[in-house]
Amino acid sequence: MVYEKIQRLASSKAKYKKIFLSKMNLNPNDAPWDNILKIGKSVYSLNLSGNSFGSLPSAPLEKLQGLVILNLQQCDYKEIPLTIFKLEKVETIILSHNQITSFQFQNKSPLEMDHLKYLDLCDNQLSEFEFPKEACSLQNLQEINLGFNKLRKIPENVTLLKSVKTMRLNNNLID
Repeated sequence: MVYEKIQRLASSKAKYKKIFLSKMNLNPNDAPWDNILKIGKSVYSLNLSGNSFGSLPSAPLEKLQGLVILNLQQCDYKEIPLTIFKLEKVETIILSHNQITSFQFQNKSPLEMDHLKYLDLCDNQLSEFEFPKEACSLQNLQEINLGFNKLRKIPENVTLLKSVKTMRLNNNLID
């Protein structure tokens, strides 16, 4: 049934396509990647929330270069899927309600993510969140949600992000 819906979407004449595969008990190998890739650059939004992925295959996601919204909440992630840093047009990344313990850009170069506006890491197990000095190139980042984690301090270098209007840090361990 999922495959049929995606095939119909692929043949649709809509310019931008949204794929909702939330809460379908999919594991990474069950996801209909071949059919999703047929849609390719016209995939605007991909919602895989509520599936127990734990990890995400990088090859298919990297090919969705037109992706603007990526929702991976409640997918049992313990670490950030590195593939998301290769999505140059992504504006919204939702990784809330997972089990992620740290977020460090380091060599994972988010610096190519010029369009990123919203990053949601709410309700994880984050004890550290680190911005490199080069993160100031994220000039469109407007909102970061780090609420309901285990942060003990405000992320360093956050003042370099001049475009950030809202940073949620509620319900953390910050004094």
